[in-house]
Amino acid sequence: MGQLQAMSRKFSWLREGKSDEKLIAALETENHTLRQLTAQLKEEVLQKGEAAARVTGEAQRLQRDLAAERAAQAELKRQGRANQDTIASLHLQHNKAKVSLEQVQSRFERLRVKIIQAVYTAPGAKQPQTEISDAALLQTMQKIIDDRTTFHQRLQQKGEKMPPLTTADIPGHGNGLHLTQEELKPNRKGRC
Repeated sequence: MGQLQAMSRKFSWLREGKSDEKLIAALETENHTLRQLTAQLKEEVLQKGEAAARVTGEAQRLQRDLAAERAAQAELKRQGRANQDTIASLHLQHNKAKVSLEQVQSRFERLRVKIIQAVYTAPGAKQPQTEISDAALLQTMQKIIDDRTTFHQRLQQKGEKMPPLTTADIPGHGNGLHLTQEELKPNRKGRC
């Protein structure tokens, strides 16, 4: 606005017939002022452009960081869901194994009780007064089996017709249960 007034004055000087020197001096002064103002404005524009470029670069970096953070969070959520699925599966397997173990223990305990009854109700067997260990039970059972085998062999040697002692010796019963000595070894104390 001030520049328009200055130009307006200049034109009015020309019309009024003032000297060209004053007008030229005023124009040069005005021109010099305008050049300084233009240089100052160019410098400000350059600085603001550099600042805008820095802000734009920082904004782009922040956007990349934000995208990377969101991707990392999404991956963590995915891994968390996968871990939850794995934990649920492991709990289910654990529960199934626990139930199976309890069933096996129950069956084993019933079998053990039946073996104890069979061993200690045999003629000549001495009733235990204390808790029976698996080793003692196995030893007593082995003694009964050895005695029976010895007696069976004596009868066969005398010429007696005797049925076989095991089902494996009977034709058609070859798929009997066969346990190794390692499988028969006791690993805990038993109860009477």
